[in-house]
Amino acid sequence: MSDVFTLWLCPDSRHSPENEDETFKEKNALYILPLGTDSSRAVQASISGGGFSLWSCGDGAVGVCDDGGSLVSCYLGMHGRGKGGDFAVFRHGGFLCGLSSGNDLLFPEHSRVLALAGADLICLFPSAEVAEKFPLEVFARVRAMENLVYVVLAMPGSFPPLIYGPRGERIETCRCGKREAGGKEAVLSRTDLLKARKVVPLFNLRKKERYHSITVL
Repeated sequence: MSDVFTLWLCPDSRHSPENEDETFKEKNALYILPLGTDSSRAVQASISGGGFSLWSCGDGAVGVCDDGGSLVSCYLGMHGRGKGGDFAVFRHGGFLCGLSSGNDLLFPEHSRVLALAGADLICLFPSAEVAEKFPLEVFARVRAMENLVYVVLAMPGSFPPLIYGPRGERIETCRCGKREAGGKEAVLSRTDLLKARKVVPLFNLRKKERYHSITVL
């Protein structure tokens, strides 16, 4: 699958792509397809690879196929002209994954609600219009840091996607487990995520009871 970028989701310290058999890797693979990919290609990637697939449905929407090729979600986004709907999450590979859009990324409360709901990873395929207007790379890095999550940003005209970790670091791409610029894989460790949350316990410091007194406008 040369046109597919693979995220290996490692739920705990006992697992890593280098040490696991193909069955484990397939069940923990999240395939990111380039913008412009047809939905049938996403179905094919899921069935042949055994993991979940994400692709752009157009205008910033994100489609999700499960490992059987069935459509799990098509998230249109909550912000922007003609948008609506509710938050969208799915579980895969020991991670709770949240979906976002380019417009959603501009509003910190959207990513924060996903994080408070337990999301470990937020994925989005912004439209070309939003990508041209705003420095989404900066927004994605900040959302990753302030919510202590991974953010996967698939920019129009750019592949592989940009991936930011909970410390704001760029997650390096690799090939067959070895670091390589422009590689078609990346490893996301939930253990590293939990370590970052212990070092910077933002959610423990947050005084949620203080927010109840604010009038919602």
